[in-house]
Amino acid sequence: MHQLSGTIAGISLGALLLGGCYTTDLDPGLGSVFACTQVEANCPSGLSCVNGVCESSEGVPRVLVTNPEDEQRFVTATPDIPIGPPPDPLTIEIRIQGELDLVEFDPDQAHVFGEGHVVVTVDGAQQAIIDTGSIDNPTAVTIDIDNQAGPHRITAQAVRNDGVPYDNPESTGTRLIWIESEAVEGLRPFVAIKSPWPGTTFPLDDAEITVELTTLNFEMIPPDQGSIEGKGHAHIYYDKAFPDCLGDMDCDADYIAVVGAPPSSTFQLPDSGARSVDLAAVLREVGHDQYRFPYACDPMIDLEVCKPIFDTVTLERADQ
Repeated sequence: MHQLSGTIAGISLGALLLGGCYTTDLDPGLGSVFACTQVEANCPSGLSCVNGVCESSEGVPRVLVTNPEDEQRFVTATPDIPIGPPPDPLTIEIRIQGELDLVEFDPDQAHVFGEGHVVVTVDGAQQAIIDTGSIDNPTAVTIDIDNQAGPHRITAQAVRNDGVPYDNPESTGTRLIWIESEAVEGLRPFVAIKSPWPGTTFPLDDAEITVELTTLNFEMIPPDQGSIEGKGHAHIYYDKAFPDCLGDMDCDADYIAVVGAPPSSTFQLPDSGARSVDLAAVLREVGHDQYRFPYACDPMIDLEVCKPIFDTVTLERADQ
């Protein structure tokens, strides 16, 4: 832990050089004085690390997505495998609540801790900005979601008035939802990486990661021999191209972890340069073959219908 500014130290040193007996006690509860990192969480009691500075925990920006429910399902009439032009998006209302003094984006104004706006994204694409009024109570926002079967991710992020996102964990609210086609409702299995969330940053070296998966119409069980419809586990891949990897035997065998029951696993990420990398989860049959829908279909006979089930998120590797 160290002080951000040399002002206090400079005053003390100057007093000593002048022969004075000036001393000062730095208040450990004073915000905006100590530097910190999210990895070490090295702030004094009562302070939280926000954008590299220890700030009062009472004023830390907080954002929640209160609606829809986590992992809520939306059933649409869109075919499971759309043919022709993209279907119209699914429009839903979400609700945001939190603690943030709302102000508009203004890069020319000095940042004031606790002020900012909320940026709402869906699957990484910006959908709305909340910068007026208040989010003390649930605030309705209308969003559009690509009407494609599978998992979709809603993110509400507190952003400073100068455009820099707040980086404390409480500053981001998330929801993962599912879209199902009514033609195969309850039949087609899905997998989603619930944690880490897309965009999460991990250090270049010695990066331990816990991957948490969630599934729909599929039960995660420990790996074993045999085949059971609707049950199996997942292989985790790092920095592989999907879906191309699934058609390459060497690539398909080059997974870094197995997730079964419980649906989470902790392991070390490979060393990596500072860049974006993909993390993928692929459903497998109990005997490690790729789980496909429809179950036990033959991709050599009908590749267009016989589909593997996987999910990919993009992570960041950075020197922290």
